[in-house]
Amino acid sequence: MRRYQTTSTIRPVATAVLSLPSGRAGDSAGAEERRGGKQSASGSEPRVHPEAVTAEAPAGSERARPGRAAGERFAMESPPSRASELAPAHAGEASEDADDTPLRMLTKASSVKVELVNWSRGARPTQAALLLLTAGLVWWSLSSSDWLHGRDAAHALVDVGLRRVDVERNGTRAVWAQCAIDGAVCPAALAGTVAFALSSASLLVAALLALSLVLEALDERELLSAVRAALPPALAPDRLAVLPLLGWAVLYCLLFVALLVYSFCAPSDLGGSEARLGAGYGRLRLALLLVLCAGVVHLTLVQRIGEDHAIELLDMLKGHWDGMSLTKKGCQVVLAVALLLELLLWVERAEWGVLVLLYGLWAQHSFSPRHLAAFTCVLGLSICTDLLALVGAAMSAFAKVLASSVLLCKVVAFAGVVAQY
Repeated sequence: MRRYQTTSTIRPVATAVLSLPSGRAGDSAGAEERRGGKQSASGSEPRVHPEAVTAEAPAGSERARPGRAAGERFAMESPPSRASELAPAHAGEASEDADDTPLRMLTKASSVKVELVNWSRGARPTQAALLLLTAGLVWWSLSSSDWLHGRDAAHALVDVGLRRVDVERNGTRAVWAQCAIDGAVCPAALAGTVAFALSSASLLVAALLALSLVLEALDERELLSAVRAALPPALAPDRLAVLPLLGWAVLYCLLFVALLVYSFCAPSDLGGSEARLGAGYGRLRLALLLVLCAGVVHLTLVQRIGEDHAIELLDMLKGHWDGMSLTKKGCQVVLAVALLLELLLWVERAEWGVLVLLYGLWAQHSFSPRHLAAFTCVLGLSICTDLLALVGAAMSAFAKVLASSVLLCKVVAFAGVVAQY
């Protein structure tokens, strides 16, 4: 058996053997112990023969493996050129795996491979769309006269807006002029004045937010380099980056206070019957919900607060969607449509049935039979209660159409989920 006299020659050989696949891991361990035995032989410690160690070791131990002796001979007899041939081959395999990791990632929650998507790129278009819808709803609410419905002392139908009032659909007049005729309208006139001022201020804030989105798009294309260079240090873009977040917060607060003041100050009756809030109030309530969604998008994908969790969730949802069958994808689409219709029902009332639909979407993405079974039971109960509300409760024609559409989507989703079992 040929021996190498220096450890500088043996070390690269052992390193190359350790880089072999798992089948020779035990052999490389034997080579390391053999090398340690040679080094101890040159000193004062006695040398132990490897066959004796193998014979004395227990049957289940690392030393009792049958390939150990062959591994020792391979480690001692292989020349350094053999190690130089083995190492680059495994290094090439590792480099191929490393080249593949930037293209795909393994999500922690779902254990499915999904392609990386730049979700932050869609943050500005999403904010712009939500801001446009919010401004449209606020403008529609300001110009409408259906914030409060009721009957006066003469049992005439009265529709009260923020600035106008309509009696028996005979044309609108100023709400303060009607207050001089019918004192029961005066509290509604006061509440409408305050809500009109706050809603108008919210439109101004929305316009400033739209301007900030335009400036961000221009600055991203480097069309404002001269303006950026001319700004003083106190107005550096990094210091102004928090202003859009404050704008979304102010917009939300203005809409919330407007709704709160109107619902608190509006009269409970107009002299003849109980007054109820109308669609104008509901449209502003829906605008409040849209502002909240836009603020979450800005907070996570623009301000980078909780961005990792949001992106991980979006990647997981996309990976699950790519691996779903056509039946499951159809159920997802039906549930998403029902969710949008439930959000539109916020014009009529604060509707929390969206939580059931969100749970159903998540249950299908989790691939958990327990959650799917629980969602099936909850969805069946929701179908029954929606049917009772549609038949017995008094609601507008718009709300009836939406409620009927939501009920139909729930029935289709229920059949799709049951068909998956």
